[in-house]
Amino acid sequence: MDKKELVMLSWENLWRMKFRTILTIIGVVIGTAAIIIMISIGNGAKQSITGELTNSPSVTTISVYTSGQMESMMGISTTGEKKKKITDSTISDISNMEHVSAVTPVISGGGAVLTHKREDYNVSTMGIDYKEIENMHYKLESGRLPRSSEENAVLIGPSVFTKFDLGESGFGTMVEGDINPKDLVGKNITLVVQRAVESNGQPTIPTVANTPPTLSENKTPEALEESESTETPPEAEGHVITPTESDGLTPTENDANVITPTMDDEAQVPEVSSQPSLTTQPPVKKDSSEQSNPAKSETKMESYPVKVRVVGVLSPTGDQEDHAVTMSQSKAEEMTNWQMRKEPTGAKKEYDNLKVIVDDTENVETVTNQIKEMGFQVFSLKAMLNSLNSVFQILQLILGGIGGVALLVASIGIVNTMTMSIYERTREIGIMKVIGASVNDIKQMFIVESTIIGCIGGLVGIIFSYITSGLINVIGGMAMGGQASVAKISLITPGLALFALVFSTVIGMLAGFRPAAKAANLSALDAIRSE
Repeated sequence: MDKKELVMLSWENLWRMKFRTILTIIGVVIGTAAIIIMISIGNGAKQSITGELTNSPSVTTISVYTSGQMESMMGISTTGEKKKKITDSTISDISNMEHVSAVTPVISGGGAVLTHKREDYNVSTMGIDYKEIENMHYKLESGRLPRSSEENAVLIGPSVFTKFDLGESGFGTMVEGDINPKDLVGKNITLVVQRAVESNGQPTIPTVANTPPTLSENKTPEALEESESTETPPEAEGHVITPTESDGLTPTENDANVITPTMDDEAQVPEVSSQPSLTTQPPVKKDSSEQSNPAKSETKMESYPVKVRVVGVLSPTGDQEDHAVTMSQSKAEEMTNWQMRKEPTGAKKEYDNLKVIVDDTENVETVTNQIKEMGFQVFSLKAMLNSLNSVFQILQLILGGIGGVALLVASIGIVNTMTMSIYERTREIGIMKVIGASVNDIKQMFIVESTIIGCIGGLVGIIFSYITSGLINVIGGMAMGGQASVAKISLITPGLALFALVFSTVIGMLAGFRPAAKAANLSALDAIRSE
């Protein structure tokens, strides 16, 4: 039988029972759409998390830390571990590795206040070696890169002034700050770092009467010991000599600066000045805060202003540069040393963190392994992306499997439809065999019919999936405060649509094999005799 005639005959046979055929196709549509929508949600989640990072310059960046430093940053104890230090020698060794474009120490500051137009903004700072800046794959939104000799030149990250806003919808979003970083290019700004300074204040010293006190003769040995063990402050004139009850004044238990003399022959009785300026007044009872802290300490902030010039604004990197003011290594060390009260280390320096730039993303893993062998801990965006991709692949398989169950049910519907068709067309099959149709022709006819059902169901399912995906993104975007354009919840790729069409067609074809074999095995004479 001619292939074209076979397809036309199969098409006509399908539409003899239109309602049953349409119901079978609807089952395939639902199964196909379920697979596409489920996988597209996984694609959307993957794209929203890893999409921008994949194209970020930071994919070729490796952060190097001393052993145990990453655990320390996470609060994990590393007692007993011998940490390998990062020195200038370490920088030289890594620079000589193959595929390494640049190596620079990273001096992370404790934060600063950026003053512009009489407004203060809290920003973070980081210092790098400007000699390597040309090789660090930085891209600029505005301005230029600093030269190696420009110690006071800085770069502004694109998100330095971006703020986190919870919003009315309850979903947190990042909103632009009051300053556009591009407006600062070519201008001088002031960065102010601060540190705490404690100053001890003197407590109020009560005065005593101008008459020497009367010593009590009724003292116990315990009282003598307490009197002898009382420390005498350097300011002897500030002591308060407590009069006895015979003077009409009774000391309180809370008088921290009270000294009670005894009748011991060896006890030293302090001399009391009888200047006219002293007035008679009872001991003053201090409140609880004065008792617990006789010498009050007030915390004051000391400021260190640094004037710098903005020469450029970085394009998004996906790293800490996006939220920091990037400056020269020497300027960052100057600010950090002042803030942490450190003396300059001189020629031999040690660093907590290095930034290594690799020439290509394909070589990141190789360089990472070499640095690990040196005994350092490393972190790279590339390794994190590989882990995330593995997680999302598993997620997509799970979601696709859930949708595949619906298509499996649809394939059972195809088998049922084709089997019912055999019983309805038994006599027709017998006549076809009598007039010369081969067993192979009979098989192919039923397989083509089931394949057409799978193909039509797949095409309609793809159209339905795109409509559903659009609705999900619109509704989800409204729920997220109009952020649908930023991150799509459902993302259908052309490859996914093509896969779904092929898969549904193959499922339809496979579902027709058993009914086709059953039809081909019918006896021609028995088929003709059947009613």
